[in-house]
Amino acid sequence: MHPMAFPPGLRIVLDPGHGGDSVGACTPKGLYEKDINLKVCLGLKTRLEAAGVQVLLTRDGDFDVELSERVLKAKEFGAHIFLSIHHNGSPEGSSVNCSEFYFPFLDSPPSFDLAWELYDVFSKEFGLPAKKPLQARYYVLRENAMVSVLTEAFYLTSPDSDRLIEQGLLDKEVNIIFKALGNFFERGYVLLKNVTIKGTRFMAEVVDLKGERILSQGISLLFDGKPIPFEFKRNIVSARLPLFVNNGKHVVSLRVFNELGRSTNRVKRIFSISRPPATFALSSFPRTGRNPLMLSITLKDEYGFPIGPGEKVEVRLESGEILAKDDVTNVDGEVRVVAKFGESTKVHISSRGFEGFAQVEVEKYQPEGYYWGKIVDSTNNLPIVNAEIESMGRRTFSSVGGYFFIDLKGTKAEEIFIRKMGYAPTVYKLRENSEVNIRITLDPLFEGVLHNKKILLDPLPLYEPVDEKTHRAYHVLEILAGLIQRAGGTAKLVSEKGEYIPPNLRVADALDDSDFYLIFNFGETAEIQFSYYQDGEGERVASEFSNIMKLVFPDTKRELKASSDYRLINLPNKRISVVYPRPSKSRMFFDATENIRIAYSLFSAILRSFGYEEISPVTFTFTGQERPMEGVYWSWNGFPGLPSDSKGEVFVLYIPPGSHTIKCSFKGEELVKEVSVKRDKKIVVELY
Repeated sequence: MHPMAFPPGLRIVLDPGHGGDSVGACTPKGLYEKDINLKVCLGLKTRLEAAGVQVLLTRDGDFDVELSERVLKAKEFGAHIFLSIHHNGSPEGSSVNCSEFYFPFLDSPPSFDLAWELYDVFSKEFGLPAKKPLQARYYVLRENAMVSVLTEAFYLTSPDSDRLIEQGLLDKEVNIIFKALGNFFERGYVLLKNVTIKGTRFMAEVVDLKGERILSQGISLLFDGKPIPFEFKRNIVSARLPLFVNNGKHVVSLRVFNELGRSTNRVKRIFSISRPPATFALSSFPRTGRNPLMLSITLKDEYGFPIGPGEKVEVRLESGEILAKDDVTNVDGEVRVVAKFGESTKVHISSRGFEGFAQVEVEKYQPEGYYWGKIVDSTNNLPIVNAEIESMGRRTFSSVGGYFFIDLKGTKAEEIFIRKMGYAPTVYKLRENSEVNIRITLDPLFEGVLHNKKILLDPLPLYEPVDEKTHRAYHVLEILAGLIQRAGGTAKLVSEKGEYIPPNLRVADALDDSDFYLIFNFGETAEIQFSYYQDGEGERVASEFSNIMKLVFPDTKRELKASSDYRLINLPNKRISVVYPRPSKSRMFFDATENIRIAYSLFSAILRSFGYEEISPVTFTFTGQERPMEGVYWSWNGFPGLPSDSKGEVFVLYIPPGSHTIKCSFKGEELVKEVSVKRDKKIVVELY
């Protein structure tokens, strides 16, 4: 079989998963995955070596090998292929049985091609259903530089697995993998060697192990994602990199295809440009030059490009003081300085041998309606940037050091409104026509546990088509996203309009940037199901969610279970899947109150998972003339709550014990009420 398919000098690493105390999955009769993995690898090694392939096993006996050591062995061996052999097990039930194939999330077309060759042969010849290959972040895949694939040929937990093994299924597996490898190499194997950047010169050597031709049309050389000219002679790709570009880091990437369409991975190198400053531009705010000033200083190189981010810049005043400043440049080559001085001062600027200065003047008086100050966090006194400051229809935002400047053009104001996502809104009462050096503190909502947290919300099924359950789940998560953002976090739905997106693309999005991944949908069961990945963190998060849901929905049963859901397995951050009992079709879209309750319960559970301890059940009862009031809208610290129901009641979890002010709205009338919150208590709020 494929006597001429493998190129000379080919090196393959076979990785039998598990070993030693790590037994892996188990058949009904007690055969361990670790032993089955090794048996397949030994059989495959014999077949490959007979075909002239150099083969290395990461283990050749019953002992465990650290994942990092498995990868290191492959790199030291100079492997062209890394094939990790596993056999699956299902924590959700023993009836599942199919073949699965995984390749890394890296930009790795050859790994993708090999996974699909395996899928193609398994689906035709193995006798079990085969799932299309998916990306995965298993350590042995993501840390490997070579072509790497992980196989799960069948489920050992299947009731018929022992019988299939006794009938020769493992020999069949060896033959199929051998055949797929042969198919893969029929179109060649392209390698990139000695990829270097010296000065502005890029060079790389291209080799096809089977000797297939490389044409210049099959070479893609990109600079920051855009094609650049290159030369290709004697299997060497060379190019002069652009010089007249912005300072900072640039990405040079190369991918090469042979004549039969087989390609390399896209290899990336960083090209850094860091020219020193040659000039600068200075502007000030407010433009009228009132004291103090916000100075914006942008440094540029000899070609007029801003210097790169992270450059240290020293700013000194000949007279006066610096109240706050950036220590390094931002992506625009800018530093900002809050400076206070007399009528004028000379500003000295230095960075990497460059010296410059500018004269800055201010007005001698402070007119009415001019205010400046600083916004800080009440818990740690750290400055808050990008807080919104508004008065008399004029608006500005706090900047470096938390400082703000607002000019009402001579108009007298009585108060300033300050808002910032994640903080309780504040009203500052002005005492003078022009008040200076105001210090305003903002109280973080929920102890700030969601500040800067990035949360992905997934209402989509794993594989099934989108249906009416998905659309209702999408509506619930839209409400939840608004709550998360109000608490200072960032929330994003994996699909903007609820259209289906493949799970590997959802996971890739989460890998780029997220702290929490919540899967939520409606199901056919009578209980709320909380599914988690089998690690301590996953089970803890699921338990916390279950406890919160018990408070909100005490009459609904709950079930916690480990899951092999692709999304839960392949994410490193906090993640959980919640399935809520499906409502009747008549209630599917119109029970808005139920959707809001679910969203608030999920929000409270997310708070708890990030360490917010003040989760306690409290019931507000809104009354007027001793009768319950339905449809009262209210907020605490600017955070909106559920509207009251037909009994005038609202169930709340996230307000800590103590005295609080709540704002209520009923039929257009605004009311402010003081309440004393105690754990597990009902609180009557008399509006009239």
